Amino acid sequence: MSKSIYKQKGSFKGFLFVLGLAIIAVILLYTQHLVNLLQNNSKDYLKFRLKVFEENINNPNNNTELGFFFSEVIQKELVHHVGHQD
Repeated sequence: MSKSIYKQKGSFKGFLFVLGLAIIAVILLYTQHLVNLLQNNSKDYLKFRLKVFEENINNPNNNTELGFFFSEVIQKELVHHVGHQD
């Protein structure tokens, strides 16, 4: 009878171990998925910003002062990226 109790405890511990490994694997896969989403969103956002900037510079009918774009777009991006590098 006592062997049966120990066998059940061992099976339960084994189940908990496998369950723990499964939870860790799911968390790692989900985290990697989120990283990939953020990376793709950042690339899309950068492409959008570059397209807008390029259209404003290359538009001959544009009377907008380019100093605004330099100060608002380029310098803020440089400060943002330099400030977050560790």
